[in-house]
Amino acid sequence: MSKPRAPEYPPVADPEDQHPEEPKRVTTTEARQAVPTGHMRYVLGVGIALVILAFLIAYVAST
Repeated sequence: MSKPRAPEYPPVADPEDQHPEEPKRVTTTEARQAVPTGHMRYVLGVGIALVILAFLIAYVAST
């Protein structure tokens, strides 16, 4: 009974081929792959406020 062998992968390309001489230039929106909407600051603010509120409730409940 023989053991199964690991799959054979194709040889790795030459590292010089992977890095072109001139890097591709992209805009900020293309690099981000999204349009900035500014809603995340509200999500962060509400989340922090809820955590502070939860700790205050836990502190008051423990005293």
